[in-house]
Amino acid sequence: MVLMLAFAGFNAVNGQTQPVHTKKPAKKNAAAKPVVKDTVPLVEAEPEDTVDVSFGKNIINLRTFNGWVLDDSNKWVSSPNRIPFRNPEYNNKLYYKYDLGYGNIRQINVIEMKIDGVPYLGILFEQYKEVYKNHPDSIFRSYIGADYYLVKTEDFLKLWNDKLKIGKPYEVDLMAEYSGLVGYKDVKKRPEYMSSEINKDLRNRIYIDTTVKTYLQFGFMPVKTPKGSFMRFDYGLAYAHRGEAVRPFDFKVFKEKYYEVNLDLFHKFARPQGLVIPKKTVPKTSAAKPKSSPGKKKPTRKPDDF
Repeated sequence: MVLMLAFAGFNAVNGQTQPVHTKKPAKKNAAAKPVVKDTVPLVEAEPEDTVDVSFGKNIINLRTFNGWVLDDSNKWVSSPNRIPFRNPEYNNKLYYKYDLGYGNIRQINVIEMKIDGVPYLGILFEQYKEVYKNHPDSIFRSYIGADYYLVKTEDFLKLWNDKLKIGKPYEVDLMAEYSGLVGYKDVKKRPEYMSSEINKDLRNRIYIDTTVKTYLQFGFMPVKTPKGSFMRFDYGLAYAHRGEAVRPFDFKVFKEKYYEVNLDLFHKFARPQGLVIPKKTVPKTSAAKPKSSPGKKKPTRKPDDF
């Protein structure tokens, strides 16, 4: 201690006034703080379309039909373009889900379409899909959407059975090469949305089993009532591997609900003139007649030979 004081005094005498530096304990390495930089958010590029989707003319529409249901009071009730609810209390037009019903179809459109030049018929079921509110204090509204199914023209023509008999049901299964749902407020936007959905579907097929096919399945029952002849129908979806049988349509549903359309009107819908494929006629070729030997008469043909 005495030596340190003497050394400090010696420095003061010689004009050195700086304090003696002592070694400070080393600081522990603190964790580096992340440097925040201003960045511009990256905008994901929209995926390119896989296929070209084009739309042709509107072939035909089906708008005039009724929906029927056996309600909870065991009474058959109907409504235009809508299968009523089973509970009669819900069939009041003031009920906010009235438009939906137990089922509904505003109209069925059939349009020409092409996927990369391959022709299809698009069957579109335009429906009220769900109710919503723009604001908590606004009224309920129903948004419109369309389930679409692209099928081959020759398959579509199977909807009408040339050998149908009144009272005898029949089933039609249409394999849909493409299917989906689009919602819209402006029907003019529908082709754009469908094109986008079809391309999205193709991009996502790498994640699904593409050997399983989707079938648009119809059950039909031609009937005759005191009011006329009608076609009753219902539909749904079925799935099966290509080449395998599709599960049969359950016709028991007609004991509970169905849609009903005038039979003549349905025929015009299912067999529009522009789509009827003419049967291919094979030209008859007449074989060369053998030359008759001189001096011999031609044999006469008996009626039994025809």
